[in-house]
Amino acid sequence: MGELQCPARFVIVPPGFDDVAALSAGALAGERVAAVLLAAADAGRRSAAALAEALDVAVHDVSGVDVAPALAEASDRYRGETVLVVAAQPVAGLPMADSPLVVEYDEHGWRPVESADAESAGSGAADAESGGAEPAALPEPDHDLSDPTALFLGYLDFYRSAVARKVTGLSDAELRTSLLPSGWTPIELVKHLVYMERRWLRWGFAAEPVDDPWGDWGVHDRWQVGAGESLTDLLAMLDEGGVATRSIVEAAELSQHGAVGGRFGGEKPPPTLAWILFHVLQEYARHAGHLDIARELADGAVGE
Repeated sequence: MGELQCPARFVIVPPGFDDVAALSAGALAGERVAAVLLAAADAGRRSAAALAEALDVAVHDVSGVDVAPALAEASDRYRGETVLVVAAQPVAGLPMADSPLVVEYDEHGWRPVESADAESAGSGAADAESGGAEPAALPEPDHDLSDPTALFLGYLDFYRSAVARKVTGLSDAELRTSLLPSGWTPIELVKHLVYMERRWLRWGFAAEPVDDPWGDWGVHDRWQVGAGESLTDLLAMLDEGGVATRSIVEAAELSQHGAVGGRFGGEKPPPTLAWILFHVLQEYARHAGHLDIARELADGAVGE
């Protein structure tokens, strides 16, 4: 299929954003802009005019109509080209962002694309809030692997990587906002995983003294994250926990029971290391799936 047969690509920008140089270095790199659509009424009129003038294209005001059909029409009209959309509210079912959001339209509806490029057009503050650039995806352990210890450690590394990728790229507001009836937020879930692994391996199996082992839980039996706790710090703690887990596991046998004195008292035998690793792994797998849902609700990005 030739380029002109492809639907238009849209770059949605918030009102007040008129940095053409940043767009050209990021979301618009190498792209031809055909038009600017104003979907923000008075809030974005000035920036829409500035962008159109800098790019030498026309402004089309669609602020007084249903935006989704207008974008669908533009998708067909400007095939193979890029259209800027200045919008102050969610457009076509996608949430707004502080930096440009790149979307396309196909028979399945609107979907975000090239989010890393779009975010690079911002000031860099978004990266700081969301944990930086997207982490590299770790593969699953080799399918020929049969050693249980290596499989446990490999899959734990895999799921930590998946969790980090699921939350990296969300704005600080998205990280701290719940879109689910149960009320948990993505950043709270990351902190829970940090403490969950620490409770079972360091405080549990190894009986190491740890500060505030239930620090992920707040009042009313709910997860909690303080305003001063950042995703960057929590992801670093998640990685540090993985290093500690590997050190503990490689020095023990799967049949070995946990030590008494930390999480486990002497009233009954502590679980084996194999049981603990199975439990921790299923926690990671379940919660990675929860983050799939939270991320899709937040910005449309889907799972593996």
